[in-house]
Parts: sequence; structure tokens; C-alpha cells
Amino acid sequence: MEAREALIHAAAALHGDTIGAAAARGGCGKRTRPALDAAALSLTYGRDLLHTHLARGPRGGLRFRSEWGSVFTTPCARWALLAEMGSFARRLAPLGEKVGYSARARGSPRARQALNGACHWLEIMGASVGQAHLDRPLSAADLELLRAVPAGACLPRRRPDTSAPVRSLPEAVVATSERARHAAWLSDSQPPMAARHGQ
Repeated sequence: MEAREALIHAAAALHGDTIGAAAARGGCGKRTRPALDAAALSLTYGRDLLHTHLARGPRGGLRFRSEWGSVFTTPCARWALLAEMGSFARRLAPLGEKVGYSARARGSPRARQALNGACHWLEIMGASVGQAHLDRPLSAADLELLRAVPAGACLPRRRPDTSAPVRSLPEAVVATSERARHAAWLSDSQPPMAARHGQ
């Protein structure tokens, strides 16, 4: 609950100032900027990966978009996901503060203040998650399971290649099976009318 509240405050600190905060990033050093860009990219990929398995239904409830969706709702997976977010928060907070307090930073004082405020809440989030995992350590198996979750998107269709060697046949069979499995899951999880229109 503390981690969730801290993330809400961090997001609120940057809300409406994202452009200004991005401009303030212009004063960061040669090492800091790539690190922030890589962190933003990793978080975006992680969010997109989650969205391929979980979604919000029409009434706001949680809806599974793949069989892996049920994995994310288990306490072990949530614990592992919280650990990953806490690790990101602990690494991002110092970088963001370094940018916000830099004398070379561009952007309005308000934007820099918003960035520093967000980093402050990220520190709180990281500390609360760290303390929670001291009380209840995370198992390596739970973290390994979380990192092994594949994307829930449908694989692209591949036309048979008659010139391909026979040893590539198992890979093609697996890819075709995955497409069929994904289509079956989607058709089963949609209302009858939606599934009929999708055909």
C-alpha cells in the first residue's frame, strides 16, 4: 500500500509537467541521459508486456487476455513484480534528482521541482519495497517465473517456405500452434457477437 501511494504521488508530481520535466533532462550528463532513456524504454516494454496479458473490462474489472494473465494475479508474481518496480525506483531516483538539481538543466523551475518531487516519492517507494522484502524475502524462482513470461501478442503469420530445411519444421509447427492457441483464447474470452464480427 505504501508503494502504491508513493507511485501515485510520483505520477501526480509530474502530471501536466511531463514536457517541462523532459526539457529539464537536457542538462544531464553523457552517462545519465542514456541511463534514463534505457529505463524509460524498459518500463514501456514492461507495461506493454503486461497489457498483452491483462486488460480492464467494460465495467473496470480485470480481464485476462491470455492464460498467463492468471499468473500475474498470484501473490508470488505480484511480489516479484513489486520487487522489480522497487529496484527501478531505487536506481531512477538518484538519476532524476541529479538532473533536477543540475545547474545546467533546462526547463522551468516548476518543472525541475516536479521532477525532484517525483524522485522523492520514488525513493519512498523503493525504501518501502526494500523493507517489505527484508521482512519477507523474494525467492529466486518467483523472479525467474516473472522474467520468463512471454509476450501475449499473436505471432506473425508465416507462409510455408518449400526451400527451408526439414530441421526448421518443428519451429514452424510451434509458431502455427501458438497462433492457433492465441486465436482460440481470444475467441473464447470474447462475447459471442464480438467473436462473430471478428471472424
